[in-house]
Amino acid sequence: MIHFLRQTTTMSKILKMLVAFLLFSFIIVTIFNRLVDERIAITRKTSPDMDALVEELKKEVEIDAEKKAEDEIACSIPGLQNYDQFYAAITTLETRCNNSKPFGGPPKGTLDARKSVCLDERFKISPNNCLVFSFGINNDFSFEDDMAEFGCKVYAYDPTMDAKDHQRSPNVWFFATGISNYQGLKSVGMDNHWINGKVDRFENLVKAVGMEGRTIDVVKLDVELAEVVCLPCQLSPCAQEHQANSHGDSFGSVKKKRSSDHITPSVLAVPAPDEVCGL
Repeated sequence: MIHFLRQTTTMSKILKMLVAFLLFSFIIVTIFNRLVDERIAITRKTSPDMDALVEELKKEVEIDAEKKAEDEIACSIPGLQNYDQFYAAITTLETRCNNSKPFGGPPKGTLDARKSVCLDERFKISPNNCLVFSFGINNDFSFEDDMAEFGCKVYAYDPTMDAKDHQRSPNVWFFATGISNYQGLKSVGMDNHWINGKVDRFENLVKAVGMEGRTIDVVKLDVELAEVVCLPCQLSPCAQEHQANSHGDSFGSVKKKRSSDHITPSVLAVPAPDEVCGL
């Protein structure tokens, strides 16, 4: 009997210790969970939701990947290898125009001075609210005068003419400066008439007349092969549409294909810069 009582007392002590341990463990776990919940709540208040942040980062990565893929497709333009490829590139229209209007040329000027400007709605070239930079005049202002009559402000440049800087009309300003990829002097001209003329970069010329930051609606380039060095600086975010003539005077392989030295495929209407790549 005494032995049984001793066993009962021992079991009772063990059970009490076990209950005390379990109760202590429950209290510790409860306190720990409460601390964790409080820390999570504080983190959520002071930091953005991690799941949302991860999802946002995933979307950005996907968008970047899609844009890169589009750019690779849109700008997969191989380098030109010869003059024939150059001629084909600059005489092939790659943008559609539903509303093309000719400016310049007969009866006021020569046929070579006639340029077609795309007046589609996407270019937003509005009468009485447009800006034109014209390079290469050759004493024929018919294009510039017509653009001025349309309502545009026109800045005309040509270092080869026997003329000084002047305001030709209320909306036409002339400057005896050519366009190039640097600022300074350069041998400019055509045929047997060559001089050392003043040239400057496109962005400098725009800034000089106070038009920096303005949307330039039309840029005309008719500058006897200087287009080759000028086009990269012309394709800037501020210009909506570019007009360019290409000339074959120095290209023997091209010259054989045409009876005239001047290759004037009307005018190359180049789309807005956000649609252009490869230059």
